[in-house]
Amino acid sequence: MSRSKKLIGYFLLFLPIFYGEVRGQSNLIRAERQKLPYVKDSIDYINSINRLGMLYHMKDVDSSLYYGMLAKNLAGKLDYPKGKADADNVIASVLYIRGMYQESLQLYTHALSAYKVQKDTPNVSQVTMNMGNVYMSLGNTVKGLELFRQVMRTGRRDSIMSLVYANYCMSNPDLSDDSVQYYINKTREIANIYKDYRVLIAVKELEFDLLLKNGHNTEALKLLGVTLSEARKYELDDQEIYLLSSYTRFYKNQPDSALHYAWRSYQLAKKKDYVLELIPILKDILSYTELSGDKDQIISVQKLLESAMAKENDKLKKFVGDYIKYNTIQSDNAVLSIVNKNSKTKILLLIAICVVSIFLLLFIYRLY
Repeated sequence: MSRSKKLIGYFLLFLPIFYGEVRGQSNLIRAERQKLPYVKDSIDYINSINRLGMLYHMKDVDSSLYYGMLAKNLAGKLDYPKGKADADNVIASVLYIRGMYQESLQLYTHALSAYKVQKDTPNVSQVTMNMGNVYMSLGNTVKGLELFRQVMRTGRRDSIMSLVYANYCMSNPDLSDDSVQYYINKTREIANIYKDYRVLIAVKELEFDLLLKNGHNTEALKLLGVTLSEARKYELDDQEIYLLSSYTRFYKNQPDSALHYAWRSYQLAKKKDYVLELIPILKDILSYTELSGDKDQIISVQKLLESAMAKENDKLKKFVGDYIKYNTIQSDNAVLSIVNKNSKTKILLLIAICVVSIFLLLFIYRLY
């Protein structure tokens, strides 16, 4: 999967949690955090934390993991099944981004089972699609595409289906151009029903790829400009970063222009704290800078890249440590729960024996 398609893939993976929102992700996070101290109802509080966890997925996976674990802990104490399933969904999504695919699949499987019990059909479809994306990343294309088809066979027309069609179109390299256009049209049709502007912008990114593939460069460039304007209009920072990277791809044979847009993409990602995108963007910048032959600039970019990689390595170590701690606590809680259940069973059994003994004594007393 190319970098641009993987970027769109992350976006399509998490979108269902907040479809229909047209404010930027940074604004959504700020608004959610501001209202959090005023949420009094415990269930609403857990829902809000889960929402924050998903909103943070592209900006700061450590924060996303933190909110997912917090929601899982609170939902467990309140025995709130949907809260636990949503938290598993958040954590599984973060694990996917971190490349921990097997662990991600295990948690998605738990969430899927819970959503099925709750008869939460939209989330069943969403998690099935997300699992398809994980299998695609593992290189199991057959399994991944089959999971997408499994959702499509339901024939549903709710908002999640636009994402399924888009993922299937994006992930299947064997589709003919007519088939690609068919799935693009299906995606747009459903996204229009729900006024889902994020997906409508993603559809145009897929159309851009199709135009570029067929050599329609003028039309592709025009579409890219229109789509970038729309992303800015709706303050969709993540989409704007991806679109600027698409300009870099478009100008791949013109290093100066490609470098210009790569730097703009980097500056926006840096400004808006999209830390996961800094390293791949800097790698693009370095490759085009090396073509220029400017040694000082090459050294400067190399230092930026080394610094970003060192920070990311430290974050990864912390992430793995936090996740191991979380797993240990979950295991301890599971053992404690079993012990408590066994203790309760023993107490109930002892009470039952005492009650039976009393009745038996009463019976013997009356008999004699």
